[in-house]
Amino acid sequence: MKKNRRQLKKEKRNLRSKMKLKNKNTKKVCSQSKGKVIRKVKCPWDVSRRKVFSPTYERLESFLKEVGNKSPFEYSQEMNPDNDMNKKSTFYLNYMWSEVLGYLEEHEQKGLQGDFINNDVFDWFIQLEHLITNNEMFWTLITKIWLFHSQIITNGNEGIFNRYGRMDVPFERRMECVDYLNIIGGETILREGLMTKDYMMSLYENLDDEITLYRSFKCKVGLPIRKSVYKNNNHQSHIQEQGRGWSYSLNKTNSIFVNGLLNTYYYKKYLGLDDEKSKKELQRSRRLTNDHMNDPKIYDGFYDCIGIYKVKKKDILFITDEFCECEVVVNPENVIFENYNFLNITDLITQDLLLRLVNNLGLDRSSIHNIDGVYSVFHKIIKKNLKHYPEVIKQFLTQKPEIKTIFSWLEKYFGLNEGWYLSVDMFEHISGMKNFGLLSVKDCSGEVKMFSNSVNSMIELPSNTTVL
Repeated sequence: MKKNRRQLKKEKRNLRSKMKLKNKNTKKVCSQSKGKVIRKVKCPWDVSRRKVFSPTYERLESFLKEVGNKSPFEYSQEMNPDNDMNKKSTFYLNYMWSEVLGYLEEHEQKGLQGDFINNDVFDWFIQLEHLITNNEMFWTLITKIWLFHSQIITNGNEGIFNRYGRMDVPFERRMECVDYLNIIGGETILREGLMTKDYMMSLYENLDDEITLYRSFKCKVGLPIRKSVYKNNNHQSHIQEQGRGWSYSLNKTNSIFVNGLLNTYYYKKYLGLDDEKSKKELQRSRRLTNDHMNDPKIYDGFYDCIGIYKVKKKDILFITDEFCECEVVVNPENVIFENYNFLNITDLITQDLLLRLVNNLGLDRSSIHNIDGVYSVFHKIIKKNLKHYPEVIKQFLTQKPEIKTIFSWLEKYFGLNEGWYLSVDMFEHISGMKNFGLLSVKDCSGEVKMFSNSVNSMIELPSNTTVL
């Protein structure tokens, strides 16, 4: 039976509606896969200005398919416009890796909140890292992931280090890969005071086969830190339960700097505040974001600790100083947990004072290679005097001036003439590393007193100088 004209018109309308809906959904899917337009650029490898989109799973997948089977050493570190145009330079590799991850370099440089547009990129990376079939490329690309979001790896995804025999890449070659994107156009993009790959390799080669490392961590009150508290001839006492991890430091002080020692406990104990007021005062005085305040470990009920460890050099995955932490990455299964100490208000004041001094000297945190000696002296002086001047604790916690009082304690301890000052004896390394050295105190008469060295420092103290 033939359809009448009215029925045919109705069916055509329904078909058009379905087609419109399908096209709309298709556009929506395409839009989601592309992401949101955030800016327009024209790089040397672009024919014309192109749109830069917010990160998506599809764009990350496409990039890893493009570079994952190549060695990073196929990308030139030299200044050569042709290599840039042909996508064969570290400029291209570094730029596009940052772009597909949605890395906001300007936020890191200015200390703004959020280094990435969308933290989902780290989950996507875990789902897609199997596309990096070249082991050298893996060690090059993993650096940025590790520096900004290492927990995505250490919270159950540690197996990616062993895929495709990635651990078979020799240590020196891994270090070359980790550092490779730090040289663009023939020049390093790292600040002068940071440890270069060549310096770290010299340090590594000069260290004993077993070295001492440090790690700061937080632990919950009431839970064990060691697997067993009995130390004598007990292997389990060297196994850490709470606060274990993959990141360590070559010196103790930088480990404490990383921890931050933020805790409402101090505000409750020394200012007599309740839970709510201590939270508000911590956020106000330390200028913390709401994201910071969501961390349960900054509240009363958690301790801050500094751990001391032994590790065989052969078990180190890589070393990096990009965040001024002298960071050493090691599987905690290969680490011996030697000892630990609880950190307290004295450590909080000491680390704050040292960070101020380092900033005033225009140096990076890892640039002072006897920083542990400085920390030890400052800690001893502050601990002794806080017993007699407890009001300094209240001044410190409320961010009121207390620095002059503490400096008067230091002056008395140093025993120098009036006009003493902190000085850094600067060094250079053949790798081009500059603006690093040893801290000492001097007075106008020229008398010099040097702080003792850090355990893993490669610089020797002058033999004719008084050591504090």
